[in-house]
Amino acid sequence: LPARLARMKELAGSGRLDQAMSMMKLLREDYPQHPEVIAQAGWLALQQDRPEEAIATLTEAMKIAPSAELVMSLAGAQLRVRDVNAAEQSL
Repeated sequence: LPARLARMKELAGSGRLDQAMSMMKLLREDYPQHPEVIAQAGWLALQQDRPEEAIATLTEAMKIAPSAELVMSLAGAQLRVRDVNAAEQSL
């Protein structure tokens, strides 16, 4: 799993977002409840400028394994859709 997540991040970081998304789809199928996979799916959605999807995915990850990093990502996604109240509540 760590190597697959690292490869997905590498693809996204090099601008190959379609390939990264394909890899994430497979990761979500193989590890549907794994908090790191869910969190990285949210991160990837943000990278693809899909903040609404990121909010849903990051919220799902927070329910499983809350962390400071997830809180910050979730609040950032909420701010991208101009939901200041939700971002303040997340923080």
